[in-house]
Amino acid sequence: ILPPDVNESQMEFTVENGKIRFAMAAIKSLGRPTIQAILKERGENGSFISMQDFVTRMSHALNRRAIENFVKAGAFDTFGHTRKSMMIVSESMLDSAIKHNKDSMTGQMSLFDFAAEEDKKAFEIRIPDVAEYTKEELLGYEKEILGVYVSGHPLDEYTGMVNKYITNVSSDFEVDDELGETKARDGAIATIGGLITEKTIKTTKKGQLMAFLTVEDVVGTVEVVVFPNSFTANRVVIDHAEKVFVTGKVQANVDENAKLICDKVVDFASIPRKLWIRFASLSDYEDKKDELYGILYNSDGKDTVVIYCTKENKRLTLPASRTIRVDSELIQKLQ
Repeated sequence: ILPPDVNESQMEFTVENGKIRFAMAAIKSLGRPTIQAILKERGENGSFISMQDFVTRMSHALNRRAIENFVKAGAFDTFGHTRKSMMIVSESMLDSAIKHNKDSMTGQMSLFDFAAEEDKKAFEIRIPDVAEYTKEELLGYEKEILGVYVSGHPLDEYTGMVNKYITNVSSDFEVDDELGETKARDGAIATIGGLITEKTIKTTKKGQLMAFLTVEDVVGTVEVVVFPNSFTANRVVIDHAEKVFVTGKVQANVDENAKLICDKVVDFASIPRKLWIRFASLSDYEDKKDELYGILYNSDGKDTVVIYCTKENKRLTLPASRTIRVDSELIQKLQ
């Protein structure tokens, strides 16, 4: 799936070079009249050449939230700036465009109006050179604005660990249309891994607390039921963790998606991981060693690092006392 793009997206989803281009209509809080105005402007006066160009030409049809949602959705990525940097200037850019258009309507001229087209960039609001949001922040914004993750999934960096511990994926809990039953069998013990995306805590008639969770993996979701005894035993993880493994008993009925009756919940963060960092050669590693350790030693956790030099087929490990926390921010710095 291709992200929305102010110069490529149409009202609805379209096919582009064998891939699906996200529809403008799927962007949160963006009405059809606004989209029609964008498509009309683009069709009559050509593609938008910068964020400033877009905001200036469309300020009559857009508000601050719409601009921010375009940024969060990745619709301005085509302009070559980080989403974080564009978010920083979005409000001031819109205010400037509205003022300029208002002055033009009342006949007030500025230096911008007299400048040649190639010189007008000097009058644009400068977009700062700011590092991008973390991967988790980017994906969180995409889910917020588009309803789905487009540029990746929050579980991508955990693929190896997830595959090591799970017995089932969410699709195993879905009813097969032809068979009328699920792959996950009633009464079987299963372990799933994913994000807790919904959490409802209720009080039973006996005054005990229990919970209903929705756990999302890269395929779909599973409903998890946490009865009082299990809730008490796992409450700290349920209250504070986002990425978890859940082990329990499958509850499956004919023609219904199966549920998982929870026994144990484990936080991803409590499981040590091993990060492999590959260099082309030992000399390549030596050249970058100081920078590498500067990044690694600013991270504190329980994960370990293995450095691999391809040419020499050599492995190096950090001292046992030097453990790190593997997360999207660290990975981004290392890349």
